[in-house]
Amino acid sequence: MDNNFYKKLNSSIVEAGNELLINCDLYGAISNCLKIMGKATQADRVYFFKNICSQDPSIIGTTQKLEWNSLISKPQIENPDLQKIPKAEIAEFIKPLSKKHPYIGIVRNLEPSITKDLLEKRNVKSTIVLPIFAENEFWGFVGFDECKYERVWGEEEIAMLMSFAIYLSGAISRSNYEKKIEYLSHHDYLTGLYNRRFYDEALISLDNKENLPLTLIMADVNGLKIINDSFGHTMGDELLQKAAILIKEACREDDIVARLGGDEFIVILTKTDIFEAVEIIKRMKALTLTEKVGAFDISISFGYETKEIADENIREIFKKAEEDMYRHKLYESSSTRCKAIELVMNTLYEKSRGEMLHSKRVSELCEAIAIRLKFDKDEVNQVRIAGLLHDIGKMRIDEKILNKPGKLEPDEWDEMRKHPEIGFRILSSVNELSEMAKYIVEHHERWDGGGYPKGLRGEEILLQARIIGFADAYDSMKSDRSYQKALNEEEAVREIRRCSGTQFDPEIVKVFIAKVLLKD
Repeated sequence: MDNNFYKKLNSSIVEAGNELLINCDLYGAISNCLKIMGKATQADRVYFFKNICSQDPSIIGTTQKLEWNSLISKPQIENPDLQKIPKAEIAEFIKPLSKKHPYIGIVRNLEPSITKDLLEKRNVKSTIVLPIFAENEFWGFVGFDECKYERVWGEEEIAMLMSFAIYLSGAISRSNYEKKIEYLSHHDYLTGLYNRRFYDEALISLDNKENLPLTLIMADVNGLKIINDSFGHTMGDELLQKAAILIKEACREDDIVARLGGDEFIVILTKTDIFEAVEIIKRMKALTLTEKVGAFDISISFGYETKEIADENIREIFKKAEEDMYRHKLYESSSTRCKAIELVMNTLYEKSRGEMLHSKRVSELCEAIAIRLKFDKDEVNQVRIAGLLHDIGKMRIDEKILNKPGKLEPDEWDEMRKHPEIGFRILSSVNELSEMAKYIVEHHERWDGGGYPKGLRGEEILLQARIIGFADAYDSMKSDRSYQKALNEEEAVREIRRCSGTQFDPEIVKVFIAKVLLKD
């Protein structure tokens, strides 16, 4: 090849690169590039395959091919020859491409194979095929066939054609990235549903007379906060993803389903009256009945409102749907959260049977002390339940730390000291238990101010928390540890007297010894 050929080829590659850069229609740009490169290389056929990777890694699966040849005026789209062919049968062709090397072949010299049959079928004498990688994944290829003679491609030509393939790779990667950005601008990253922005735009667009009756369904996933605080955000995310799938599955193909944020979802139903909306909600509820995330039952509260008259304000319709949903949530979420607390405690007990027995004993001690301190019936019951739940925050503590046979290392002790605050977060999400959450966060505070997490002292500490802290410590004294033998009652009494006024409230120590243990 003379210098003019290389200059023209280089100029054509630059032209193709510019086409890929400025043309917003990716496949239109590629079509133009095939024509440009076909004329520049004087090849008989230039083709481009996309989607060569199928779900089965052993299969080559293509969906479309663009081809230019010297006998047609523009690139054609056709079903490719390489559709669903086992990779093993064309390994000699695929192997170099997957390693970012070109495949170069004089067809006459090839060993009998699927590759040779494919090329001979198309009357190819010689070929060069170059890989396309998008986002560092083997994505497709571009090839140049010679059908009139056995063309030998020189090193300089190969290098220049590889630069063209790199241009293609960059354009495809850029297009994929732009599509992802466009997708994320209208979709929720976690659930794949439409996001708040898309919902707002869609509602404005659909709020017209032609779409009446127009119904909004609000949905709120119950128990998300307690799941996040107890089991971690990974499980909370799984709950939201499963809820999104169920809501979407119950809807019709054209319904707009969006996540507004947090645990709230909304569905826009055009030309849908209240009767149809109720049937859709029934489908949603039916789907949730048999679904779980881990051991946690999925519970979703629904509300709806329908716009039937054009003059009605769609924002008022949204507000009424939201109010209807919250009315259902008031009693549905309470039940869900209480079930979640039971699940959390059972999970803790599964991690450490000793925690279950300890919690029950602490609960009984709290009840006995509260009675002697003349708490009323409701207050006694409250501190009894708080005693049972006082270590609920240990749910998030590593099982190895909970069950460690020896003393804890400093970093392990730092981890263990987090459990009162974790317990507070878990219980404060349940209205019925929010007061107890305050007792639990303070149950490791000390009378002398040397406790945690706040370093409170004396009567700054809630009385119920002082009772729980005392009961917790007393039961620990009376229980065997791998590093400490259990104290008998006489020894334990001496110890709590010694700690009266430092670790413990002196009045609680006095009442416990005299009125619970009935000792002088």
